[in-house]
Amino acid sequence: MPYLYRDNGARRAAETRKRILDAALRCFAAGGYEGTSMRQLAECCGLTDAALYYHFESKQALMDALLRERWGCLAAPRPEPDTARRPSGALAHLIDLILDRWAEHADYLRVLAREAHTSALARELYARIADEWADSMTALLAGRLHRDDAARIARSVRYAVVGVLFTGLQEHGAAFAELARQPAFRDHVHALVRAVAPVERFEAIPAAQ
Repeated sequence: MPYLYRDNGARRAAETRKRILDAALRCFAAGGYEGTSMRQLAECCGLTDAALYYHFESKQALMDALLRERWGCLAAPRPEPDTARRPSGALAHLIDLILDRWAEHADYLRVLAREAHTSALARELYARIADEWADSMTALLAGRLHRDDAARIARSVRYAVVGVLFTGLQEHGAAFAELARQPAFRDHVHALVRAVAPVERFEAIPAAQ
């Protein structure tokens, strides 16, 4: 019986922690770090102030936990190998998968981008996410193009995509999730990618063995 109680307690603690982080994500995305108090956070997740402080000793500790524990939602997608796709088509498919992640996790992106101005942790995670996207692009293209070309294309796309992301978040705020789903926005992103990384130029060159 003691083990059962211990397991139930651990499960409830994990569920409460998740509820707090879910509420913190909504509140920080809407009001920012400075505009959100621990009391507001407690009310949002249906806890007393004391219960919230039991799980997180400060608002900064809560923000840091949110950034560290949720960044995986934006990890680079790994599309299934599809040798029938030309390199340009494979890259366009990967970009669409990344845009899907943007739309689904726009609140986290807003928090991460806002915190990157003042938080070394946020900047580190932002760079890690962007590097993962570039690594995924390199891996996707490496079997179709020379590896050096694949890496160069991935770096160019990385910087272009991060620029589009920052601009979109700054200009559209809470509407960014809807923006990322719109065909016109996606067409704009794909056009930019083609401009900075004209993959078609390399498609006639055999990939390195």
